[in-house]
Amino acid sequence: MKKEDSAIAGISLGGTTALYNGYLFKERFKFVAGISPNYQLLTSKERKIFNGWIAKPEDFVLGTDNGGFAFIGNGTADTGTGSHPRYY
Repeated sequence: MKKEDSAIAGISLGGTTALYNGYLFKERFKFVAGISPNYQLLTSKERKIFNGWIAKPEDFVLGTDNGGFAFIGNGTADTGTGSHPRYY
């Protein structure tokens, strides 16, 4: 499968997993979407997340360069993930 033809997306924990897989497999996915992803992807002392899936937030880079696209967002009335997606 070509990267140009590959996308991954998910909602809630699936959105977090989609972002994580987009990070782990940069060479595979050109389009990545995390809809209402939860908070546990990135370690953040300020937000009291000490066991994030990615220890260094500066390492969180998706392989969406060269015409790719990344979407991260959630609704204004989302009571589950709240404002956490904005930190990505």
